[in-house]
Amino acid sequence: MKLWKWGSELAVIHRTSQAELILGLPHNGPLIKEDLGMPLMGATIANYRRVMKNKEERGYVTEASAAILWKHPIFTGTAERRYQIPKVEWHNLAVKNDRQQRVAHLTGRITSNVPAHSIIVYDTAPDVRTQYFQKPYVARVEKDGTFDITISEPVSVQARGVLKVVACCENGTMTGDGKSRGFGSAHEIKYQTSRTGYQLTK
Repeated sequence: MKLWKWGSELAVIHRTSQAELILGLPHNGPLIKEDLGMPLMGATIANYRRVMKNKEERGYVTEASAAILWKHPIFTGTAERRYQIPKVEWHNLAVKNDRQQRVAHLTGRITSNVPAHSIIVYDTAPDVRTQYFQKPYVARVEKDGTFDITISEPVSVQARGVLKVVACCENGTMTGDGKSRGFGSAHEIKYQTSRTGYQLTK
């Protein structure tokens, strides 16, 4: 679908979606393996084409952005517990590298007084890519609070980065620290790349 011919209209949607008090969607880049085009919360059309060296015309909402929007009061029609910030706690967070598949997995367990339905991780590596090209990954939370997120396009060059982790909760709130809402509250996991994959650092 050639969505991007309405560039000015989509720019308004981008800004509205970004606004913390409205939808609060973080910037994110494309997952190349999915081949879906330009993400709504990514770079401008001109910058995307310049970086990717193509003339892409397709646009889409990433699965991570969709997870944030899924339980938002604008879409659920209810603001029940909307202003309650879930007291999330992270347990047993670990990164496992699968060298054969060339992916990594972020695994762990979450507890919260407001149930979390999805966990999102934004793979940020400022020396390699800007916020408009940071990779978004998401997974549903199991009944016991565990989750396994596949990082399908890990950084493949020597670099340092941060996995920024947030929980999307049933009241439409996204938080990573249980104290504030939005991407700025993300729980941070620092790493550096090596021949064996991601190695966690302090």
